Amino acid sequence: MIVALALLLLQDKDWFPVGKGTAWTYVEGTAEVRVVSRGTVKVGDLECWKLENEIGQSDSRTEYYTIDAKGVTLQRIEMWQQEQLFESVPEPAIPRLRFGLKKGESWEWKGTSAGRGETAKYTIEGEVEIEVPAGKYACVKVLTEAETEQGKYTVERWYAKGVGVVKQVIKMGDREVKRELKKFEKP
Repeated sequence: MIVALALLLLQDKDWFPVGKGTAWTYVEGTAEVRVVSRGTVKVGDLECWKLENEIGQSDSRTEYYTIDAKGVTLQRIEMWQQEQLFESVPEPAIPRLRFGLKKGESWEWKGTSAGRGETAKYTIEGEVEIEVPAGKYACVKVLTEAETEQGKYTVERWYAKGVGVVKQVIKMGDREVKRELKKFEKP
């Protein structure tokens, strides 16, 4: 029983593979965004995976995640914009992906992020095959429906086992930002 549970956990972690040196290159509009796993670091008392997002020459975003038997949780965000640092520590931490869920199942989050109140509902929409610049992938699609003081927005993420996020679409009002995987590199 314990061996089966350990194997299931290892398989679930494949939906968000973050070994040190793992890198994803995405196309976002006319720009490229490179995300690199720098390994684990301490954030308070937590051992977190540090993912650096390189966005152009002067902007970057670093995200810190914990991964356990329940899933993937965002613990902290640091953003550099025009040589100025902005930090956000969501309270409570944001459960981005839950393991073992089936189509139609969901979870909710309510808290503060970047100093503002927010609510979000995450729903597993099911398995789908998609094509992005890096190729075709069998994915699980997760829909996030969120609301802040600034309004409602949605985030659609497609996760491929062994690769992680291969596509993300953020919609707020009539604005849409799409990010698609162009290249995936394992260490």
